[in-house]
Amino acid sequence: MKSQTVLFFIFMFSFFVLHQCIQEVDDVRGGIESGRSKLTIPNCVPAQCGKEGFFKRNCWCCFRDLNICFFTQKACDSSPRCTPLKFTLLEN
Repeated sequence: MKSQTVLFFIFMFSFFVLHQCIQEVDDVRGGIESGRSKLTIPNCVPAQCGKEGFFKRNCWCCFRDLNICFFTQKACDSSPRCTPLKFTLLEN
């Protein structure tokens, strides 16, 4: 009797997990199709700039072109040279 009860609860729990998974997939799919995706890629990423060794310093570089770097994240994000990535939705 205990094993049947345990199997029943495992079965019910798996349905709950499946339901949550389907909701997450629908939320992500709906977000991509409506243009409000949860996936965000920043314009700038942290990097190490300068010469090798002691003279290296922290800086922020454009995600598209890591050769364009700035000393502060605010300067990098506001620069017109660091444009955000554009994505297109691929249909099956």
